[in-house]
Order: sequence, then C-alpha cells, then structure tokens
Amino acid sequence: MNEKSIDDSGRLRYTMPRSAHYTLKRNIAYLFTYDSIEYLPKTNNGLESEFAHLKTKLRVHSGLKLENKMSLFLIIFL
Repeated sequence: MNEKSIDDSGRLRYTMPRSAHYTLKRNIAYLFTYDSIEYLPKTNNGLESEFAHLKTKLRVHSGLKLENKMSLFLIIFL
C-alpha cells in the first residue's frame, strides 16, 4: 500500500490510489468473512448459473415491455 512510483511528470506518487487504501482499511474485517461461516459457499458459481438460467428465459421474451419483463422475472424467480 505504501509503494510509490514516478509518474510521467517526474513526481513521486503512490502506486495504488489512496481511495483504494482507505476502502481496504475500512473493510478489512469483512474481507475474508467466507472463511468464518461454515455453510457459506466458497464460490458464487451456483448463483451465477442461476442468473444465467434466468437471463436465458428473459432473452427469449425480448419484445416485452420493462414492466412485463419484471413481472416475468418475479414469476420465474419466486
């Protein structure tokens, strides 16, 4: 995080943006939450496959208005 490099104008600057540093510092306690909860899956592959299934169903009905797509989404998902 404290690594610095020289930019195009010859000035010494932090390599990683400071906002990233503060975000990591603020959220470090939550970064590896999946390790402490036994039933939490290690990957999101199951969730991704569910969304792919949903996208396929919505793509078939591409001519629907947005409100009708939302209704279809609710019917499929719930």
